Amino acid sequence: MLRPIKLTRTRLNHAMSFALGLLASSPANANPQGMQVVTGTVGVAMPNQQTLEISNSPGAILNWQGFDIGAGEITRFIQQDTASAVL
Repeated sequence: MLRPIKLTRTRLNHAMSFALGLLASSPANANPQGMQVVTGTVGVAMPNQQTLEISNSPGAILNWQGFDIGAGEITRFIQQDTASAVL
């Protein structure tokens, strides 16, 4: 017999995010786009068509127009140390 799963707000948000991600699947070259730096220092490099590398100062805040990562693509955050964070 299956037990019902308690549907908390967090679980509902995760499920909705997953479902929307499946529905909004993008074609190739869908790496994050439209980055705007709000706070901090950020560098961006694309060593090839499938890879996006973002280096940031600790505590950087970024806004994106879209943040999709397609199959075969890599988005890599290169941070200064283990205490670094990006929002």
